[in-house]
Amino acid sequence: GNTGFYLESRTGASTNALYRDGASLASLSVASTSITSDNVAICRHTSAYSDLQCAMFTAGGGLTAGNVTDFYNAMLYYMQQVGAA
Repeated sequence: GNTGFYLESRTGASTNALYRDGASLASLSVASTSITSDNVAICRHTSAYSDLQCAMFTAGGGLTAGNVTDFYNAMLYYMQQVGAA
């Protein structure tokens, strides 16, 4: 399904790593492009909105596999403590 904590990390100029719940899902080869000044839309594609719930969103620099595990564990602990997981 669509549940879980998804994270994508650019690990090289044309390599992205995709994770779900801290576990590696795939490595993607995507050419790097320049950063745009577009708005970030969560659970939306063009003018269509999703009915999925998004409990958390973050953006930042690329993470190693160890960083992803640490981040997931910290986020899960927090979500459990506030009753969201």
